Amino acid sequence: MPSIEELPGDLRLIAEVIGVRPTMQLAQVFGGTPLYIVKIDGFARRLRDKAFREEFDQRTGRGETATAVVRDIARSRGLCERQLWNIVNAQDERQMRMW
Repeated sequence: MPSIEELPGDLRLIAEVIGVRPTMQLAQVFGGTPLYIVKIDGFARRLRDKAFREEFDQRTGRGETATAVVRDIARSRGLCERQLWNIVNAQDERQMRMW
């Protein structure tokens, strides 16, 4: 295995994050291929929103009022209530289209 210092260009940057061996495996599989790595922001937001909806569904299913649940989640996560209502009311993969 080469040292990090021996790796060229971007491979050195990648190795600093994931290590030399995984970097070499990545280069072996994708070497010569243009590779774009998307930002994780959108994916992380979708996971967060899914968790909010699940907690909302569980708690309202146990009889808590929607308003109380939204208020509590917003306060505990540092979000405004309007943002939580938008998340809870947004169409997601659980809802089927009727057309």
